[in-house]
Amino acid sequence: PLGEQTQTLLPFKNPLNHSITVQCKLIDRSKVENKEELFALLVREDVPISVAERGVLELPFTFKPLNMAHAAAHIVVEVVEEGSPVDGVKWQFPVKGTPIFKVSKGYQAPVLSCKAKERRECFIELLLDAHSVQPTPNITYTEAAIRDTPSQLKEGWMKKTSTKEFTASLDENSLLTMQHCSTYDISPPGLTLITYTLVFAPGKPIKKTVNLTVTSPEGGKW
Repeated sequence: PLGEQTQTLLPFKNPLNHSITVQCKLIDRSKVENKEELFALLVREDVPISVAERGVLELPFTFKPLNMAHAAAHIVVEVVEEGSPVDGVKWQFPVKGTPIFKVSKGYQAPVLSCKAKERRECFIELLLDAHSVQPTPNITYTEAAIRDTPSQLKEGWMKKTSTKEFTASLDENSLLTMQHCSTYDISPPGLTLITYTLVFAPGKPIKKTVNLTVTSPEGGKW
């Protein structure tokens, strides 16, 4: 989740028929503007570790996304046995991180109502802060609203067509159909406004929660 730290394990299996001594390090190629590391390897790089023949070494590492962009790093395992034929042999494993923004516990999900065997067409607007972990001050951001007509921008806001191509999907396609309408960059305060058309045509009385997932070109998910 965005702004939170997640820990997982990378299993390294010794492919050799004898034990080896290795050192491990992480190469983080994803740094944000403040140069903070997004990944961290939870073993000391300067401490040799022995791995039994055909044994498995579990390497714990963490990922803490600070913006809504995909991140990548490499974990390197190197044999450190001076005089051994395998001294200096390296294995390099790519690791990837996908930031996910989850709405707050107090989030009020928009409700779409329609009588059975009738059809309702409306708009769903998503206002996203795709730049940082901190919400833009005084703005309800990264939330959805259902409207019969597109909303008007707040006074002082300007919009221009965005070149970013977000993708979206519903986890329930039998009840709803959705089609992209527009994507705008909003300034100030530097948000992205995405509008989709929604069609709801229930064949019988039903009440169900449907999840909408939006993915940015940089790999972040809402």
